[in-house]
Amino acid sequence: MFSKYFISASVYISLIVVSFFTLQADESKILGSWVLNDDLTAELKPKPRKSRTMGGFGGVSASAGGIGIPLPGGGMGGPTAAAASLKFPTVLECEGFELSKKDDKVTLSCEDGSRRDFFIGNKHGRKTSLTSKTLRESYSSTSRTVKHSFKLDKNDNLIVTVRIKAKGGEEQIHVRAFSKEVEDETMTEMPVTEERKP
Repeated sequence: MFSKYFISASVYISLIVVSFFTLQADESKILGSWVLNDDLTAELKPKPRKSRTMGGFGGVSASAGGIGIPLPGGGMGGPTAAAASLKFPTVLECEGFELSKKDDKVTLSCEDGSRRDFFIGNKHGRKTSLTSKTLRESYSSTSRTVKHSFKLDKNDNLIVTVRIKAKGGEEQIHVRAFSKEVEDETMTEMPVTEERKP
């Protein structure tokens, strides 16, 4: 009898926990429309790192807003040569996007029409979690490991960090900052009609 009540209580508590996190995800503050914040993106740009080659230290590479940039020493930011033919993460090519949620799926829709789905949970080798202030996903393939992180900062800017590590290569870190898109609230003034006296 005790065992029966214990199991029922455990199931009830589990349902409460699941409901809590589901509600928290549905009310996530990261959902909505976002536009690229160029100034903040430049501030958060990862510092260039030296990479070892067979001859000692090779060129330096960095990423500004996810776009590879030439640097002194012949280095180039962005994916390594081994991963050059692989698809570049969609969010790094967006100037603006919308995050929406339906059931256990979060969809990133870019202004250029491209889309990317994030399925909450552990599906198809991808581990994804959504809270009120974060969206995280990680997965590994035979050629690389990719980690996405969407996180609100203290000023409610959305900081997107993508880490890409090609097999046998060094990890590339791309950071972009987005601000909430503000709708135009300019009110159109109604014309004032003079009342004619009789």
